Amino acid sequence: MVYPWVGQRPTKDPKGRGMKREEHVRKSLGLSLALAGAVCLAIATSAEAKDKTVVIGVSHQSLGFPYAVALQNGELKAAKELNAKTIDLDSHLNTLTQANDIDKLIAQHVDGIVMDPGDSIAAQDWADKAKAAGIPIASMGVFVGDPKKHQPPWVYPALVAYSDRNDIEQAYAIGKLAVADNPNGAKIAIVEGLPGFAAVLFRTEGFEKALKDSGKPFEIVAKQAGNWDPERAHQICQDAVQAHPDISIIFSHDQAMAQGCLAALKSAKSKAKIYTLDSSKSVEALIRAGEPIVTTCANPETSGYQATAAVINYVRTKKLPADRFLTYKWDTVRKDNVDSCPPQF
Repeated sequence: MVYPWVGQRPTKDPKGRGMKREEHVRKSLGLSLALAGAVCLAIATSAEAKDKTVVIGVSHQSLGFPYAVALQNGELKAAKELNAKTIDLDSHLNTLTQANDIDKLIAQHVDGIVMDPGDSIAAQDWADKAKAAGIPIASMGVFVGDPKKHQPPWVYPALVAYSDRNDIEQAYAIGKLAVADNPNGAKIAIVEGLPGFAAVLFRTEGFEKALKDSGKPFEIVAKQAGNWDPERAHQICQDAVQAHPDISIIFSHDQAMAQGCLAALKSAKSKAKIYTLDSSKSVEALIRAGEPIVTTCANPETSGYQATAAVINYVRTKKLPADRFLTYKWDTVRKDNVDSCPPQF
């Protein structure tokens, strides 16, 4: 822009008013240029912050589980799309190791943290530490908090976000299918996950509520922790059908243990049907082949993406998601709709 008055000599007058006018103009011009520079700097800084590579520390309970690997796949996808770098640590199901991993990430001053905690109670302290250090943290696939006091969609206050499906709702839905298949009641064996996981309480609670709401005579004759281990689940189911040959329902807390139970039922020639959660490629293939299994849709890759994106966006904008409980649409998965939920692991 050209300012025609700049550099002009003032008209002389005895009172010096021309000199004062030029001085005022020069000061105004200087202020305008300074403001323009500040605006340009702010825009440049904003663009730089947006384009800056954000470093996200990720703490996994164990990448030995296919479900956890799917969570990581979603995390890495979000990081790639949103120009972020991840530091991934695997605690191999050791709570003390995971606590130390969180401490390491905080000490490294990462921009944000995403965790897949192995202990819902202990994870409260980890989230509090991160928040106190000014580092946004989110949980993917695992509830954080005391499951005896809180349930989804409640989100622990120190978390930027918690991404998952609602375990109670899914277990209730699968329980309703079991009730529909056994309108006169039945005997049931439950194979639970690893103690310490909030999901263990939530899944049993949801399933048993569906039984209770039916008003029918359902009887749980066996309940034992399978620890997410197919071989252990195989033994539990084998023992259960031997002790109670008239069991009609097996409720397995996840699809991997369900597959272990299926082998046990076949060996015993049991007519029991398996009701479970999670839709893996292998379990959907079994359902498609007509095996006696029904499950629920699980999208761990989506959960991993959601949690990571929420942290990255918070680092850049300081804005929380409109709803900190991040989830997705799901349905039960049966032979008649098995193609409705493409498996993510």
